[in-house]
Amino acid sequence: MTEASGNGVATLDAQETKKQRKKQAKREAKAMLKLERSREDVEKAEQKVAKAQARLETARTRLRNTEAKVEQASQIEVQTSQQESEVTAAPANLDGQEEHYQPETSSSDAGESSSNTETSTPDTPAPTDETSA
Repeated sequence: MTEASGNGVATLDAQETKKQRKKQAKREAKAMLKLERSREDVEKAEQKVAKAQARLETARTRLRNTEAKVEQASQIEVQTSQQESEVTAAPANLDGQEEHYQPETSSSDAGESSSNTETSTPDTPAPTDETSA
């Protein structure tokens, strides 16, 4: 009888140990799955970060290009306005010179007949017509 009871206890211990090993294996399997999921999550997060960095670099490049275009446009605008001011300033000076020439011509021709003054006046508008054409 003692042998039977001894074998029964040994069998219970073996079954208990087997159950404990099985439980431990299940825990380890769950932990491994959890670890694998965590690694996948990290990999996905790294891919998202890489995509975000690529988008950021693209946006920065677009910003630099836009800033360069704006700078270039403003330089062209400044050059154009400077040229326009030079063009507007040049006819104003010519008008001023013509006005200076007319009184000088009139004053120098004052001693002569008025017909000479009339002939010099039509000559002055002729260059004005050429500049406007």
